[in-house]
Amino acid sequence: MFWIASRWLTARDDEPAHSFYEMDDDRFEVRRVEVYQDGSRRRYTARGLHELEPIEVMPIPSLEEINSQPDFEARTTSAEEFESEWTQGST
Repeated sequence: MFWIASRWLTARDDEPAHSFYEMDDDRFEVRRVEVYQDGSRRRYTARGLHELEPIEVMPIPSLEEINSQPDFEARTTSAEEFESEWTQGST
């Protein structure tokens, strides 16, 4: 597993400004947290647990690909940071 954090620099109020991804070794999402401008959060999971939203089945682009887009910034993050964001998340 590995984790990335991204920021959408031009996000509108109804779009997530920050996203945190947990991915498997093939870059497929396992879990994701989206944080909106107002601080609200949405959680997504590949397993469809409880009331959480399902994840689309497609690999996440590399950091280089994400950072080549002028509206986005992305970085690697830790399991601990992801878990902190996940536990704050709500549907």
